[in-house]
Amino acid sequence: MYAGPGSGMLPHFASQGFECPRTTNPADFALDLITVDLQRAENEVATRTRVQSFIERWNSEKAPRPAESTIATPAELGSLKRSMARFTVAFPILVHRAVINLSRQPPLILARIMQVVGLGIISALYFAPLKNDYYSVQTRMGFIQEIAPLYFVGMLNNVAVYPNEKATFYSEHDDRAYGVEAFFLQYSVIEIPFEIVTSLIFAVLADMAVGLPRTAQMFFIVAFNCFCIVSCGESLGILFNTLFQHTGFAVNITSVFLSVAQTMGGTMSLNIPGFLQAFNHLSPVKWLVGNLAPYSLRGQTFTCTAAQRLPDGHCPIETGQQVLELYNLDKNPGLNILALGVCALVYRFVAYLVLKAKRERWSWRVWKKL
Repeated sequence: MYAGPGSGMLPHFASQGFECPRTTNPADFALDLITVDLQRAENEVATRTRVQSFIERWNSEKAPRPAESTIATPAELGSLKRSMARFTVAFPILVHRAVINLSRQPPLILARIMQVVGLGIISALYFAPLKNDYYSVQTRMGFIQEIAPLYFVGMLNNVAVYPNEKATFYSEHDDRAYGVEAFFLQYSVIEIPFEIVTSLIFAVLADMAVGLPRTAQMFFIVAFNCFCIVSCGESLGILFNTLFQHTGFAVNITSVFLSVAQTMGGTMSLNIPGFLQAFNHLSPVKWLVGNLAPYSLRGQTFTCTAAQRLPDGHCPIETGQQVLELYNLDKNPGLNILALGVCALVYRFVAYLVLKAKRERWSWRVWKKL
């Protein structure tokens, strides 16, 4: 009914008395014009008459004609195969689209912000202010342990966003629109600013409000730990949501890993078997506890009541150094911070490799068949 430049389609139909309204999608308008309505008899007659008029116009010499096609062989058809857009072309477009989509979904923005901040508020209400009596030894270690659930928060942030983003990417990747790298980096670029901002807010609550050593060093250590642990949870969510199509099943599997990591973090299980301890080195929770405990406890002194004193007159635990020795956490905190940062990078790289392997292998199979 029409063949020619896209810019000439609407004028072609307008010349026959069918103007496209300014608020109507031109593609929808054209499809409606050439469709026979079979819902009601009177509509069918009217639409068939309209379509027939288009056909007659097409058959007349006035209608624009398509050029004769000369493509006939598989080799020539193969030459029409679309190549993926370059990373430098696709990435800015994907970021721009992601920003627009996110701005149109305030609940997602709220979820990304408030899950981390909410945990910080609850922790501050429960633990603030930290004291220095005998019971505060357990309270301080418990507070460090309660920072570790940010691992779960990262996974929940991922579940709120990634499955829908992944579905869109899979569809567009199947059409060879762009590659894995452009999507993965775009997702990370949109995610990371939220993690930075929420980590700084969490540090205000955890350090200033709760009462860890109120120093600039401690503030940024808490913020860095928060950022890395949330990022690891997000990476683990990407990994399992990529491996498994069903989001609920992926969440269940991820929760098992996160729960084991929590238990082996260093405050609830002090003596674990060697093979589990080796596995524990892959967990960011180990490195989080391993650096926060020394930085927050060294230099602390603890008091006790007369009833709590030992026969020699001393308190059972009098210094933060004794606490670290009791929990076997008297290690180099700087190395633990470095290990946590490396862990965050490795987790994200592994998540990328899993996504890359799954999509490239599937794509290779499809195009091999073609």
